[in-house]
Amino acid sequence: MTEVYVTNPYSPLYGKHIGTIMPTVDSRVIAASPGIQTHSQQLQPLVIISAYTGTVSEAENMLRHADLYDRLHNAGLETGEVTGCYFGQRESSWLVEYATADYAVLNWLLQLAAEYEQESILHIDAARHATLLYPYGNDAEALGKLVPVSPQAAQQLDSWTRIKSGQYYAVL
Repeated sequence: MTEVYVTNPYSPLYGKHIGTIMPTVDSRVIAASPGIQTHSQQLQPLVIISAYTGTVSEAENMLRHADLYDRLHNAGLETGEVTGCYFGQRESSWLVEYATADYAVLNWLLQLAAEYEQESILHIDAARHATLLYPYGNDAEALGKLVPVSPQAAQQLDSWTRIKSGQYYAVL
């Protein structure tokens, strides 16, 4: 059994125990994230997902971004808006926190990524190992560990994320 606590410091429920779940295993995430843990954890897994695409106008991307938020919010998921850079392209994205071992949510997020024509989503396990998951097929690519970096260091990288507090993160 895994005790589940809200670990998002921006959530009004931060630190609150919200339940107990039975651990399950999704072989794709386990295979791509050697640091994943199936025992009690303090941090929740995260996904960074975007609706932005280079094939539409900025106005259309903003509408897609708002629509994605509505779908995440209506599903009851904890979200936070982040600014990211993916291979040099800046865009707004959503950071989604979900319960450990809730692979139905993870699979739904992959379906959303396909609907919004996304190449991938960034999955961050409880140990903060980052994996790109691709909605088309069963591919996954382990990238490294998500760590805080300075704004100066982030600007030297082709991919990074900045959360609302202004802290930058990168996968190293």
